[in-house]
Amino acid sequence: MPSAAIPTAHAGAPPQTRGNGLAVLLLAISAFVIVTTEFIIVGLLPGLARDLDISVAAAGQLVTLFAFTVMLAGPFLTAMLSHF
Repeated sequence: MPSAAIPTAHAGAPPQTRGNGLAVLLLAISAFVIVTTEFIIVGLLPGLARDLDISVAAAGQLVTLFAFTVMLAGPFLTAMLSHF
């Protein structure tokens, strides 16, 4: 009975992919910018409320509205831009 050589996969180090460092850096910068924009407005709420002639609590809803917008748009933008 002849024996045929069976190809086997070599177990070694996984192939290196380039560009992972750039992706992680861009993700970190994006997260920093999004969180910073949410917290910057907190210090400006009293002046914003005064300029718009509304209460500070009502002006605080702007932060909530922005956070919900980011929450809803984030997954769609991620899926849409993941092809680039």
